[in-house]
Amino acid sequence: MNENPEYRMIIDDHKPGYLLEFSGNDPVILVPDLHARNDFFVHLLNTPLNGKSILSRIYEESIRVICLGDGMHAESRAKERWIHAYDAYIEGCITNDYLYQEMAESLQLMMRIMRAKIAKPSHFHFLKGNHENILNEEGSGNHPFSKFALEGQLVKDFMLSVYGPDITELYARFEKLLPLFVIGRGFLASHAEPASFYTKKQLVQSGLDHSVCEGLTWTANNSVSGDAVKKMLKKFQKNYPDALYFAGHRPVKNLFEFRADGKFVQIHNPNLSNVIYLEPGDVFNPDKNILTIGETNV
Repeated sequence: MNENPEYRMIIDDHKPGYLLEFSGNDPVILVPDLHARNDFFVHLLNTPLNGKSILSRIYEESIRVICLGDGMHAESRAKERWIHAYDAYIEGCITNDYLYQEMAESLQLMMRIMRAKIAKPSHFHFLKGNHENILNEEGSGNHPFSKFALEGQLVKDFMLSVYGPDITELYARFEKLLPLFVIGRGFLASHAEPASFYTKKQLVQSGLDHSVCEGLTWTANNSVSGDAVKKMLKKFQKNYPDALYFAGHRPVKNLFEFRADGKFVQIHNPNLSNVIYLEPGDVFNPDKNILTIGETNV
């Protein structure tokens, strides 16, 4: 599905590029890593905001929702399940009950993501994170994933066993078309902190440049100085001196954490259901701009 080139520039081979750039007056909701949390996503769509549900506002095109990636792989809440799934896997049972439970949650969430994207492609977006790697490949900006068990390998083998190579490859193609970077009015966003400064051309083509793709999805805390954040804000937010760069990826213990001398905001707490709400040009105020999903927000 091709998107409007007004916000997603086309690259040379007539495919959509990997940069989203918004200049309108619509407010934006930034959603941190979901990691198979269906309840978070459903509650998000149903949460009232200024008298209407967020889902209704997406449909009437009065708000944009941008998920910052990492839809698959439940995190610490499912640690024991991953361990049991791995134990069964090494005994030769790939499609065990534990992995079925995990995949039901992950795939159900991603089906909801896809339906939202198809319904309103201009006002619902999902970025690629480091967990969007169904083939568990090494290369193309990806690395195999393993935290509590061999999660990446378990998921790949489950997909091949249950759905076969054609469906698995089709899903991988979906992942490889996901955007990687957002320029909004008063903010920048990607899944992870940028490893380097990237030009607009590099951002548009980032899904085809393995180093840029990796640099927007895999960056570890304290592995970069934060200079890239400041340089990119200076380049792409000239009219917004208070603009900030938002990302998920590495978990935080509180509502958010600042890095890069307060210019970079990490918003992924796996134990909370919080999102960032931004009006165009907002100066970030946690009391105003962080919404707790499930509560009434007016």
